[in-house]
Amino acid sequence: MTTFAGERGPIESRFLTNLASTPVCFENVPDPSAVTSAKGAGSPWVRLTIRDTASRTAGIAGANDILEEHRGLIIAQVFTRENTGTAAGRTLATTIATLYRHARFSGIKCLTPFCRVVGNDGNGWLQINVEVPYRRFSNT
Repeated sequence: MTTFAGERGPIESRFLTNLASTPVCFENVPDPSAVTSAKGAGSPWVRLTIRDTASRTAGIAGANDILEEHRGLIIAQVFTRENTGTAAGRTLATTIATLYRHARFSGIKCLTPFCRVVGNDGNGWLQINVEVPYRRFSNT
């Protein structure tokens, strides 16, 4: 995989395949019915976002053989109803972190995830973020 667009599919597919029962929405896409239902029921749900953070030339073997390293973050925003504690959110965050921790798939190499309690989002939800740094390489 050598493109920014190409990394999205495998990252999202890994989530959907392994956490099929977790309502999830992706960036710049309307909420699917499972997320809308979860919000209405006050059940946990997740927003998955992919952020590219940096790129660099990792090596040059010739005029037409350049290795590039691309880094990014997989961000899973876990939402649970406010005033219900953090156990459900932290449990789901742990599951997501385990799914991506040091995983290698489709040319993506995930690193060590971390969890950050963001707090109440102002809409009745407690937000906990799981952030997974990753990198991939491409030849140009």
